[in-house]
Amino acid sequence: VEQIPEDIAQCYSQLASLASDQGQPLRAYDNIEKADSICQSALGNDHLYSLDIRSQMARLNREWGNDNMAADLLSGILTRREQFLGNDHPALVSELFDLAGLYASIHQQDKGMVLFERAVRIAEHSLEPRGLMYAQYLRTKGNVELAMNQTDNARASFRNSLDILDSSEGVPDVQLLSALISLAGTMALADIPGAESMFQRAERIVSTLHTSRIIEVTDALDRIARYYLTHQQPDRAFE
Repeated sequence: VEQIPEDIAQCYSQLASLASDQGQPLRAYDNIEKADSICQSALGNDHLYSLDIRSQMARLNREWGNDNMAADLLSGILTRREQFLGNDHPALVSELFDLAGLYASIHQQDKGMVLFERAVRIAEHSLEPRGLMYAQYLRTKGNVELAMNQTDNARASFRNSLDILDSSEGVPDVQLLSALISLAGTMALADIPGAESMFQRAERIVSTLHTSRIIEVTDALDRIARYYLTHQQPDRAFE
């Protein structure tokens, strides 16, 4: 049976994700480098699948705190995608936000702000207001605003995102959970009343989620526990 390079690279990509989830960064990086090498040799540097693998490599570097490396990788990916798609394609929004957040984390705020404003302009002109994709955009926007120390703006973005989800039907629980945790966290930073009720609602959602969503559940429980610990409720935190 002929082996297709994309299939082999995808196997290594999945192994990299699994290793990263299990806290094995060296094994994860070894697998993503194998996937990248296969793509470069068989498909070329500018193939869309090669760029997807590089994008995963950037995400893994960011997860491990290698923000400078992640920014370099993502900047190269963005440049190549712009060559294929143009400068104002909606598919660029996610990477523009990601790179803006990375620049903020490595103290290059001016670069980050240019990309951030460009991402907002593209998204506002291309996404349907009040739709689920718009809610996701607002949450991503809020995360970048938070990285740029624009806490009030981030809180407004998270609140608008949650309002859209609450008024929509068929919203996955895991998406609601992420929106609740994001908003509650920014409310807690400013000691705004209502943060605890948001975390309690998030707790109720966690109790209904399937164990296959272990990453989302673990992250949510960690943030809920941290809130209770910092608000003198250790018993709730240890639960």
